[in-house]
Amino acid sequence: MKNILILLALCTFVCACNTSNKTTLDTTPPKDNTISIPDKSEDAISDLDDDPVFYLHRESCRGYCPGYTFTIFESGKVDYFGQRNVDRLGNHIAEMDKTTLIELKKVANEIDLKNMDEEYVDKNIMDVPRWTLKFEGKSIKFMEYKAPEELKGICQKIDETLEKLTWEKID
Repeated sequence: MKNILILLALCTFVCACNTSNKTTLDTTPPKDNTISIPDKSEDAISDLDDDPVFYLHRESCRGYCPGYTFTIFESGKVDYFGQRNVDRLGNHIAEMDKTTLIELKKVANEIDLKNMDEEYVDKNIMDVPRWTLKFEGKSIKFMEYKAPEELKGICQKIDETLEKLTWEKID
């Protein structure tokens, strides 16, 4: 009886190891679940003449990493989409006061964000969240562990600023 149980466990183990269940990770954010810089169409959430200043897309990982996208416009309007592992899921809007926006822009200019490299990514690592930060047209893609401290610092400052805003959920 003992030998039969061992043989059964061994067969189960061998069968489980031989299954070819290959999974690939698609790190492209779903097109229907993100808010991007408006295309100036009728469906754009923000005013047509309101230029984006900051845009951040943070991809989630296979675990509990937060996934969200936001755009801060010159007027102070903020569009946000919470995708995964965040308190605010879905589309939200808020208003940021001009002084706060000016402070964020000042920090971006002080760290010379526009002259940073366009990419701080290790393409050999798959399950690490990737970020895309845009500031006044400059786009930087990065993984948190590869990014310069100044880049991580401004993202943290923006996140802290967004947490203080009053959000309104939209459909």
